[in-house]
This record gives sequence, structure tokens and C-alpha cells, in this order.
Amino acid sequence: MKTTLHTAEEIRQAVNAGKKVFAGSPSYEVIKDRINQYLIHYINSDHYIGLTWNDNTTLNGSNFYFIN
Repeated sequence: MKTTLHTAEEIRQAVNAGKKVFAGSPSYEVIKDRINQYLIHYINSDHYIGLTWNDNTTLNGSNFYFIN
């Protein structure tokens, strides 16, 4: 079952709980790096972007979810 996440805080909580969170497709995985930044990792080209804009609220992606 797919669980949709709507806010940056929901996404952070899911990542911290060990869930594999994706942004739109399995090619975009949300990760927490070793200095505690939340990033969207595009697996196909090993590119990273911050989860949010500088306001820590506006998301840099859409359709965030994890699979139960």
C-alpha cells in the first residue's frame, strides 16, 4: 500500500523512521546524509537536490510517498 506524504515534516519523520521515501518515482529517493541534510537523490545520474527551498517548507519535488 502506498502512503502519500504532504509536508516536509511528514517526509522527515518517515525517513527518520527508516522508510524508503520517494518523490514521484522510485528513481527519486529522499535520503538523510551524514550531516543531517534531507536530500532528493536522483539515482540514475547520482544527482542530489535539497528536499526543500531555503524556507525549509517549500518542497523541491511532488508526489512524495513510501510503500508499506
